[in-house]
Formats: sequence, structure tokens, C-alpha cells
Amino acid sequence: MNIVLISGNFQAACKLNVCLPVILFFTLFFFACDTPERGCTDPNAPNYNPTAERNDGSCIYPIKEKKVLMVMFNNTDNSTCGTFGIPLFNNALVANTSKVIPLVAHPSSTDTLYCGKAVNLAAGFNQTGYPDIAAGLQTNLLTLNLINDAISESAIIEPVAGSSADMQLQGDSIIITLYAKFYTSAIGEYYVSAYLYEQNIDLPQAGIIDPSFRHNYVLRESSSTSAFGDLIAASGISDRTSFKRRYGIFKQANWNYANMRVISAIWKREGGQFVFINASSQ
Repeated sequence: MNIVLISGNFQAACKLNVCLPVILFFTLFFFACDTPERGCTDPNAPNYNPTAERNDGSCIYPIKEKKVLMVMFNNTDNSTCGTFGIPLFNNALVANTSKVIPLVAHPSSTDTLYCGKAVNLAAGFNQTGYPDIAAGLQTNLLTLNLINDAISESAIIEPVAGSSADMQLQGDSIIITLYAKFYTSAIGEYYVSAYLYEQNIDLPQAGIIDPSFRHNYVLRESSSTSAFGDLIAASGISDRTSFKRRYGIFKQANWNYANMRVISAIWKREGGQFVFINASSQ
């Protein structure tokens, strides 16, 4: 009835105290529709949003900070992994929280948490059995002192580059965007990789009877068939050079995307070996 009054007699509508509310409604509606989309507007950032009109400060950039990748090779059917390996890995993580980025790989094909890319990682790290722990430049570390020493050794090496990554769910695919930046000039072959992992997985682990136990940092997929990623530079690299890569990973039905994170890592090839450079996690 009020709308009829506005259409037929605007003055009458205003006399009925309808005018002001209606004007306010359409004013608010107009501005709500005209609000610019906010997001990362820098094309160089891995989480760049091409439809964003206003930068909201969410752009992700690699910071010049050394983080050491610490990998445990686990098997859910191996009781030694439960009674010895996982506690050792967790103790090392607690002792080096500010220095490390943890990842747990399950290379055994009979493992409930088997990941094909974990097989490549195991070969790259020269895994010798279960459990096995690698950190930075060293592998086959089975005491806390050895792990701590390896982390310290890698952490004090000034990184020539850093990386960051963003992941977004689009339909049944997880889109990962990797960004790498060199802080100084460098010579050699450098590679970048992304490791997708999941937290809080409620599955049994041989050797652990605690009903509250959950598997964390579990490798689900990676951006490359190579354990150490894809080549980004094969010759002289100038200071402040940056690289950007984009990958699509099919999301498996048993993955909980809300509990998933992504690690980015940079490696250097020296002869037939890969040397760890730096890593980050989002």
C-alpha cells in the first residue's frame, strides 16, 4: 500500500512517514551493491585476486627468514613408529618450533595414509626404514641430539631465496600458486615445490593406544612428480628476481580441505644431489 502511495502521490507518501525510510533503503541498497571487492591486488603475489578492486593487505610474500623442513617417514602399521618415531618427531618439533616446518610422509603402499608423492620424497631423502627423520641437509636422524644438530646446522645458513604459497578450492580442484624470490644474486639450478598436507586425521597408529591421538602434517600431494619440484632457474640469477608457478591438484573425497595447509620449498641441485635452501608454510 505504501508503494502505491509513492507511485501515485509522493507528497502523500511523505506525509505518512514513508518517504524517509524508503529513501534510506534505496540509498543503502545502492551503496551495498557498489561496494568494491577487496583482496590482494598485486599480480606478483601468489594469492593475487584479479577481480579485487581494493587491496585489503592480504597479499602473501616470502620473508627473508630461514625455516628448516623436517620430514618424518611414518607407517601406520609399524608399532616402532608409534612408540618411538612419532614421540621423537614431536619432541624435536617442540624443541625447534621457531625454526622448523614439519611434514610427515607415508611411502608404504599398504599404509592407510599412503601417498604416491611420498615415495618420491623417500627416494630423494634416501630413507632407510621406519621410522626415519630428515632435517635440512641431513637424513637418517634417529636421536634428538642428531635432529637438533641438523636443524641448527641448516638454520644458520643464510638463504639466497625464499618462497610463499597460496591454495584455493575451485570445484573439485585445489589451486596452488607458488611464488619464489631471490634475495641475492645466485648461480646454479634452483627448484621450487609445494607439499599439500592435512591435519587432525583420526586414524589408528600401531604402537599408540591413546584414543585422542590424531595424525598431523600428513603429506597428501605435491606440485611435481619430482621430490624437489620444478626447475625455476638454470643459470645466473639476479638480485630480487622472482618466479611464479600455478598448479591444480584434484581433491580426493577423503581429504578435509578445512584442515589442509601448503608448504613451499626451494632446493638447489648440486651434481646428483639436491640441497635444501628454504621453506615456508601457510
